[in-house]
Amino acid sequence: MFFSAKTRAAILMLVDIAVNQSSRNVKVRDIAARTGVSFKYVEQVIHSLSAAGLTSGERGPLGGYRLNMPPEDIAVIDIVRATETASAQGSENEGTCSWISKCVDMVVWTPIDEAVEDILSKVTLADILEKARAEGMIDAVTEPEYYI
Repeated sequence: MFFSAKTRAAILMLVDIAVNQSSRNVKVRDIAARTGVSFKYVEQVIHSLSAAGLTSGERGPLGGYRLNMPPEDIAVIDIVRATETASAQGSENEGTCSWISKCVDMVVWTPIDEAVEDILSKVTLADILEKARAEGMIDAVTEPEYYI
């Protein structure tokens, strides 16, 4: 199983939203600034995440994006499925007729794909956040909130 830049960006973006959505929607420009992903690419990837039901967005001055469910309910495999094409999820020899390639698929690539999928099904956004907090990488919302 291979992961595209889109999947890697999507994971970064969802972690950023999870950290920063405490009481407000998270703006695309803020996600882009914090993750280092370009604004246009964030817009493109967030569309895939919304279509998969992982995020929802609102327009307007208070608009932005939020997770549709708690971080502990979003497994990394859900993000992979939302962003990867069907061809990227399979092995390289998929669809060939050679008995040799089918044998290699059965013995090598299929078990690897299954093991990776099993791991990704068990790791959630909450696990990523917990590890980041334990390592002192995040303490609270990275932007100050202002009250008048």
